[in-house]
Amino acid sequence: MGTTRTRRAIFIDADILVPLFDPAAKSEEVKSAKSLLSRLKHYRVRKNYVIRISQVALAEIFMKILKHASSLQENSNLANKVLEAIWRISVELEADYPSLKPSVVSLAKQLHDEQYVWHFNDALILAHAVDDRETEFFLTTDRNILESYKLGEWVNEYRRKYMMKKMRIVEFLP
Repeated sequence: MGTTRTRRAIFIDADILVPLFDPAAKSEEVKSAKSLLSRLKHYRVRKNYVIRISQVALAEIFMKILKHASSLQENSNLANKVLEAIWRISVELEADYPSLKPSVVSLAKQLHDEQYVWHFNDALILAHAVDDRETEFFLTTDRNILESYKLGEWVNEYRRKYMMKKMRIVEFLP
C-alpha cells in the first residue's frame, strides 16, 4: 500500500511574467523573470510542486502588454505573440489555470474592502492563492503585498481558521 502525498502549489502573480512580454521591461527585469521561470521548473520537476496562474493574472498580463500597441493590427500581433509565449511557458511549467469560484470572489472582496490590497484585480489574484488548500507560495514583485505585515498576518489567520497549511508571500523562491 503506497502513501499519498499532499500536493503543494505555487501561485504566480501577473507581475512575475509581465517582463517576459513587455517591450518596455528593463533587461534586469527580464533576466530575473527568466531565472525565476527556471527556478519554478526546478520546483515542479525536483520538488513536485504544481504551478498555478490565476486566469485573472493572465488577463492582467494581456492588459499591461497590449497598452503598448498603437494600432489594431499591432494589438493583434502582440496578442498572438503573448499567447504563444504563455503557451510555451504553460507547457514548460505544466501550469494550471484555475477559474474563479464564488469563494475566491468573496475573499477578494474582503481583502479589498478591508484595504489589505488596493486594486481589486490584485485582490482576486491573491485570493485565488489564499483559497487554494495546496498553496505554499504566492510569488509576486508587488511591494505593497510583499511588505504588508498586516496582510501576511491576515492570510495566515484565514488559512489557520480553515485548517490550511501556511502560505508564504515571496518575491523569490527559497
